[in-house]
Amino acid sequence: QILKDARLPCDELVQQSLHNDHGYSGNFGGSSVIATVGIGAYRAWFTPLVACVFAAAADSCGNVSVFEDGAGAQLNVLKSTIALLNSTHDLLDAAPKQLAIYATPCDVFGEGLLSMLSMKHVLEHAKKESGGSREFASLEIEEVLFRDLSMENLEAGLDSDAIRSRYDVYIASLVLHQTVDCKHLDRLSHQLRFAVTVVRENGFILSGEPGFGDYAFNCVVLNLVDREGSVPIDMVQAIGVKKLAVPFERDAGYVKVPIRVGLLSQHLHHAVVVQTMIVVAIPLAALDSLDVAVCTGDAASISSILQTYGNYDAIQRIVFNFTNLTETPMS
Repeated sequence: QILKDARLPCDELVQQSLHNDHGYSGNFGGSSVIATVGIGAYRAWFTPLVACVFAAAADSCGNVSVFEDGAGAQLNVLKSTIALLNSTHDLLDAAPKQLAIYATPCDVFGEGLLSMLSMKHVLEHAKKESGGSREFASLEIEEVLFRDLSMENLEAGLDSDAIRSRYDVYIASLVLHQTVDCKHLDRLSHQLRFAVTVVRENGFILSGEPGFGDYAFNCVVLNLVDREGSVPIDMVQAIGVKKLAVPFERDAGYVKVPIRVGLLSQHLHHAVVVQTMIVVAIPLAALDSLDVAVCTGDAASISSILQTYGNYDAIQRIVFNFTNLTETPMS
């Protein structure tokens, strides 16, 4: 019944994923012992970051819409973030009275899809029984999607018009490095363009992946028992802003682009590089200068463009709240 209600596209690949051990489970297989220490440090930094981004990205009613690729069977990012928000929300500056998180989690692994669909039913039943959450942060799963990030067309089976600028936050946690092959940079470009497309103006893209140095330090060993890869330390710079620009639906003279926020990005313990990007609408005339600034690492020019066209107040609020939650100043 769960599968019937899910309305997933029933092509051969999806059926194989649902009924066989197709795809990557996210359990790290035999590499779990080696990976545990690095991932623990990553979660300790990434979870409060996500919590602060959710609080800053919510609308005036306290609603935030999230799209997560490779969410995993247990929805670790969403659940740990909600638990943190419910225990520490009094430390957040300018937070809404309540925070309702509407999530669209995705995966390629059959076990994960079934687990997320079951969780969706459990949450819907609990909400119906209780009449609504009394906690500060609550989760509602709007839709569960099958998505294979190695596919060329990442919008296959989706309503392109309906998802354009629909979400406040896009998350990819420990998933983008799994698409490594000779086309990896092209695939990263497609994935980030998809994220820029679905995230609204002044929304956020959050990524946590092994960087190339981490690959050399850890992942060569991990590949003895698992398949691992890496992403560039600065994906926007490696790909180029112009390749990631998408049309801005509200003004043909503007494009949406991702700008990496250095204050909200961090390289953690030879394990994972966290990259936070804000999606900004800029005039087409400013695209070349931004592209050059990013390619050359001209931080002053990037900051100037960000302050002119982006929601700099939201970034400052995230930095302030992160410091409150972790007692760790962002440098």
